Amino acid sequence: MDSSPKRTVQVNVKMKPQDYDLLKRAADAIWPKAEITNSAIVLGLAKMAAEGILQKKKSGKKGS
Repeated sequence: MDSSPKRTVQVNVKMKPQDYDLLKRAADAIWPKAEITNSAIVLGLAKMAAEGILQKKKSGKKGS
C-alpha cells in the first residue's frame, strides 16, 4: 500500500460570503498568520468539527 495515498473524493462547496467570512475568521483564530487555501480552511474546520461530534457521541454512550 502506498505510504501517501492520494485523496480521491472531490467536493464542491457553495456558501454565502458571510459563511465563508465566519470560517476564515475561525481559521485565523486557530492558525494565526498561516497562509492556507480556501479548501484547507473548509476541510480543516470540517474535520475538527466532525471529530468533536463523534467524540461527544462516543462519550455520551459511555454514560448511558
